[in-house]
Amino acid sequence: MSTPSPRSAEVVLGSALHQRAEELRELSFAVAVGTHTAEQVEEIARRAEELVAELRRYSASVPRRNGGGANA
Repeated sequence: MSTPSPRSAEVVLGSALHQRAEELRELSFAVAVGTHTAEQVEEIARRAEELVAELRRYSASVPRRNGGGANA
């Protein structure tokens, strides 16, 4: 049984993160034009913070191209 390559895992995760970022961009536009309530803005901010945390975890887990590990 073969395991997925790090590159294919990177592509899948990158695609998922891109999708989340696009969703947040659309919500941000709705906030900018004033179509959301304060509660909805708070939810958007919470989701943006989750995305940033996800990106940081992802960045820490991706092997560096120079051959070093995540902490290199």
